[in-house]
Amino acid sequence: MNILRGILGLTKAVAGIGAASDEEQQRRYSLCIKCDQDRRGFCGGCGCLIAMKIKNSSEACPIGRWLPEQSISQQSSLMVGNVPLDQFKHRISICHGCQRLTPEGNCGDGAAIALLASHINVGCPLKRWETMPSAPLPSDINDALNDLASKVQ
Repeated sequence: MNILRGILGLTKAVAGIGAASDEEQQRRYSLCIKCDQDRRGFCGGCGCLIAMKIKNSSEACPIGRWLPEQSISQQSSLMVGNVPLDQFKHRISICHGCQRLTPEGNCGDGAAIALLASHINVGCPLKRWETMPSAPLPSDINDALNDLASKVQ
């Protein structure tokens, strides 16, 4: 599935379909080349070719350093998973300062921080951010988070 998604993203980038603005592409590139996930032009977090990934306006950094490009009016209601964008950014900024953050963008040896931060009923294992009033998690995510919680304790 990821291979098909990658081929679709590459095709869109080459064809210029759904292209991010030049300014946004430059901003994304400057963040990617400074990132410890840069693997000679490929993203260590998702495996994509950085030069192509930054071009697509609907793409996002797999560890939350940049999000899909949206107009200002859309950003006020934009959600990441089931968390408002501003809360997601806040959670990610806390994770980036944590000693448990791995070079791969995971919390300790568990789930990706972007996955953890994008669900309202998931809190930080170290209690640096709390859960929000919740809706039930999909079962596969709930199982992964329960597995992570058992490793942290």
